[in-house]
Amino acid sequence: MSFKFNFSSADSDSDSEDASAAAAPVTSKTHVESESLPAQSHTLPALLSAVPRNLSYSHIPTVPPLPRRELYDVRMQLMAEDDLSPASTAARQVLVLGAEDIRTRVYEGGLKSWECSLDLAMYLSETEAAVLEGKAAVSLLELGCGTAVPSLFLFRRLLERGGRARLVLADYNVDVLRLVTVPNLLLVWALTTKLGSAEEAGDLDASEELRQEFLADLDRRGIAIELVSGSWGGGMLDIVGRDTFDLVLGSETIYSPATTPEFTQVLLHSLKKGGGKGLVAAKRIYFGVGGSVEDFVGGVEKLGWAVKTARDVVDVGVGRVIVEVSHNIP
Repeated sequence: MSFKFNFSSADSDSDSEDASAAAAPVTSKTHVESESLPAQSHTLPALLSAVPRNLSYSHIPTVPPLPRRELYDVRMQLMAEDDLSPASTAARQVLVLGAEDIRTRVYEGGLKSWECSLDLAMYLSETEAAVLEGKAAVSLLELGCGTAVPSLFLFRRLLERGGRARLVLADYNVDVLRLVTVPNLLLVWALTTKLGSAEEAGDLDASEELRQEFLADLDRRGIAIELVSGSWGGGMLDIVGRDTFDLVLGSETIYSPATTPEFTQVLLHSLKKGGGKGLVAAKRIYFGVGGSVEDFVGGVEKLGWAVKTARDVVDVGVGRVIVEVSHNIP
């Protein structure tokens, strides 16, 4: 199914619609839903090689602001590519035209920086000490990462303050990983460690020399970045479930009742015992789609896990919340 969420996103190329409007399905159902994508792992050097030489970026309003690749720059890259396979054509129709926020099992909205990802980044900016300090190394998993705003915030803090880390970023679409997730990591690294740019927008010369310096610097710092694409569920657990994480993040990941149980399974199985924490940022209810925070919390509690509200976001429109999930250990 195809859906157009009629609430605002933080993306500069998104529709300027009232954030108070509820999400509603579009009436067109010409696309036949495809099968779920099997989970696959990808190396950072491989996806970095697909980044174009020039990256146009703007800053998004976190504190301090974070650079993020412009959506028009992504669309230009897509239109210049000549892969005309049936699978890529369906995805490109959604990505280039931007007529839908999601198309189930084809594109799950990863190119936009949604409101809840900003909520989560802002929350982390106030609580990062509990995540980063006192650990020789930190492990982080972001599910449904898309533009990866919350992870980008912690990545920048690691660059500024030092510290080893394992960052695993997962999104349904490998195209999202190569088009925005990896370029955003490169942008944050370059503007934090080399350029120190405070400009609201600009262009980065992503030369081969710069890319190799990026990879070498991460290796020197002890920051390992892994990327995973595909559906949540058993296949995803086979890849990310070998180890557990200090922190598992998700924003705008529980909008669909069909996939929320899979997301929940990966989240719970990935949390480290004795201190692992999951943070899920979401709208309280996704009208027209069916997901809700209440259903997610109820499902987690039925499995015997502890859930509490970490932050209520006071804003107009659909209510938003960040919930914290942890092992229910006496």
